Amino acid sequence: MALVIGTSGSILGYRRHLASVRPWLQPVLKYEWFNRATGPLDAQKNRAWTAGVNLFPWGKATRFTLEYLSRKVGQPGVRKSLALAQAQVIF
Repeated sequence: MALVIGTSGSILGYRRHLASVRPWLQPVLKYEWFNRATGPLDAQKNRAWTAGVNLFPWGKATRFTLEYLSRKVGQPGVRKSLALAQAQVIF
């Protein structure tokens, strides 16, 4: 297990690569939160959850990433969700 503080998406957040279920399957959880100033006296809350998996079907040289992202901006805020997919190959 690895815990990385301050990921590229947020200064105040974390990403956890959970223990691999199989050598080719790695679950990932990520939570981010930060307040963005919209004026001199207020801040807009921004919170996001990401859950996904890294798939390594042909070893570590090929990775497919599938993620579900749920983001809530503002207070009380509107929740928006989306799914992401990515393929990476090392030559």
